[in-house]
Amino acid sequence: MKFKRLIIFISLLFSNLSFSQSNGINLAATRVVFDSKEANASLKINNNSEEKTWLLRSWVSAYNSDEKVKNFIITPPLYRINPSESFQLRINKINDILPEDRESVFRINVLAIPSHYNNDTQEKRDPGLQFAINNRIKLIYRPHNLNVPKKVDDAYKALIFLKSENQVHVKNPTPYYITMNDVKINGKSITSINDFMVSPFSTLIIPEKNAKAISYSTINDYGGETPIQNITL
Repeated sequence: MKFKRLIIFISLLFSNLSFSQSNGINLAATRVVFDSKEANASLKINNNSEEKTWLLRSWVSAYNSDEKVKNFIITPPLYRINPSESFQLRINKINDILPEDRESVFRINVLAIPSHYNNDTQEKRDPGLQFAINNRIKLIYRPHNLNVPKKVDDAYKALIFLKSENQVHVKNPTPYYITMNDVKINGKSITSINDFMVSPFSTLIIPEKNAKAISYSTINDYGGETPIQNITL
């Protein structure tokens, strides 16, 4: 898509906040959990601005990419959201070609493109520097047989921590994605990696020398935090 004005695209990734908000556009969740038994799931979008109109383009991408996947389609894919308006995006499942023994994770992308026109006068805005903002949250596809609240809530308690001289290994023996937050080793916040999500039946490696203790919380289905865990290594 070509624009006569200069538009800067900014990608905003929201994983640990209660709400996703940028320049008036607000996503009412930090993640969507999609039960495999359902045909679709929904996500509420709000325009908190009393002045700005935005064109929203929405799609589901792979977790580490902006490219569309073939498993889901979002309707409406394009939507003009007026000031102070709210509406529901619908995430529709296209096929069932996903593992049934573990969760799968994707991204919901909501690209907010500023309107060409002033909402009150319908005159074209000054075609200067504009910002198109891509709001991204997690889409977690959960097989129905795994969607057991107690098992989901307790999954973080199953994490296993092992250390070597230069690394800490975080082993996840569960079928769930577990996102760690506020991770500290020996009392210091960790900056050596950016994403502390541990995949199902996988191990996350944290490069850190002489680790003696680790503390962390995890993010639940609602974007809230579990109690802080303190582990001696």
